[in-house]
Amino acid sequence: MSLPVKKIYVDTHYMHSSSLSTSDFKFELSRSVQLPEGTCFYISELSVPNAWYSIEQGLNDHFYFMHKRGDSEWVQTAIILTDGIYNGFTFATNIQSLLSSMYVTASPDFNVSYDESTNTLKILASEGVMFRIPSDEELLGKIPTTQPWQASNLSGDYTNSINGILRNHGISQQHDHDYMYESGFLNFFNFNTLYLSSNDLGNFQVIGPNGSENIIKKIAVNESFGFQVRDANVLPYDYLSCSKQTLRTMSFRLHDVYGRTIPLHGSNINFSNIFTMAESD
Repeated sequence: MSLPVKKIYVDTHYMHSSSLSTSDFKFELSRSVQLPEGTCFYISELSVPNAWYSIEQGLNDHFYFMHKRGDSEWVQTAIILTDGIYNGFTFATNIQSLLSSMYVTASPDFNVSYDESTNTLKILASEGVMFRIPSDEELLGKIPTTQPWQASNLSGDYTNSINGILRNHGISQQHDHDYMYESGFLNFFNFNTLYLSSNDLGNFQVIGPNGSENIIKKIAVNESFGFQVRDANVLPYDYLSCSKQTLRTMSFRLHDVYGRTIPLHGSNINFSNIFTMAESD
C-alpha cells in the first residue's frame, strides 16, 4: 500500500498563530493526511539552536541557602539569580553579591570564589557562622535532614534550584569557617538531553523517564550555547507507530527530563517526519 505522504518538513517559521513559543508550538498541514494501517514514522534531520541560558528564570534560578550565627536559629533564604549566560567567574561574583545582602556585621559573613583549576565554586564562612546548601532531595523531602526546609518559605517549584549547576545532591553538610564548601564540577550546560513530544503523532508506545508516553524523539545536546544541535541519527528500530491516524494540525513541545519546556528565546527549530510501512515479522 502506498503512503499519502512520505515526508513532512516541520519548521517553526511556519508554526500556527496559536503556538505558545518556538519550543511549544502547533504546525498545520496544507491538507489532511490519512495514514493507512501499519504506518510508522521517525524524526530525523532535526536542528535545534542551543539558545537557552545557564540560568533560566523559573527553571534553575533559585539558590536555597541556610545560615546561622552562633546559637541563633537557622535562617532559610531562597535567593533568586539573574537569568543569563554564566561562567565560573561571573557565577561566583553573582553568588558573592547575593550573599552580601545577608551580612549581619561590618565584615563579610561569606567569601565566594571560583577555582579555575577544578571548575568548582568555594564558599568559606567567617568565624562563628554556619551554613548549609540543601539538595533537591532534601527540599523535596525525599531524604531525612536535621534542618528540613520550611515549604512556606519556598518560591516556585522545588526543581528550580541551581543544584544541577553545583552538582549538589544527596545529604548536605554543615559548613563553617573550618569546613569550606566546595561544589562538584560546575555544569553550565543546563540541559544535557532534550525530548520532543507530541500529543497528535504516534500511538503512545513509549515510557519516558518521568512516565510520559508522548515522547517521539530523544536529543543529545552536543553543542554549546550559540551553536546548532543537530540530530540525523536513526536506529533500525527507532520508528513509532502512527497507524490509521489522520494528520492536519500537530502539536510539538521541546522539554527537559522533568517535562519543563525549553526556552529558546524566539529561536526556530526544524525537523522532518519521515513515514514508512512497518515491516512484517
